[in-house]
Amino acid sequence: MKLINYNYGYCNKFDCSIHGKIVMNKKEWQKALLFLLRGSKRWLPSYPFLKEDINRKIKTKKSEIINIRVPATEAIAEKYRLTKYKRGNYIIEIV
Repeated sequence: MKLINYNYGYCNKFDCSIHGKIVMNKKEWQKALLFLLRGSKRWLPSYPFLKEDINRKIKTKKSEIINIRVPATEAIAEKYRLTKYKRGNYIIEIV
């Protein structure tokens, strides 16, 4: 798992500005998704929004790009101790 802080600008598909990306493989994404769906003390899942976010994805030749809500991204960053994380909209690239 790798975090890249870079301002990518406005993305029409996600209707927001992207401030960076988190690169992870499929197994890491599955674990993070299970963590988000189960919930915890620091993240209370809101299923309709999370399911909506997961279904909004961009497929490329080598990966999938997903953008989830900021509180969900914060929960992932905290769980996996991504120290460079700054509060903002991050895309998740699944390689």
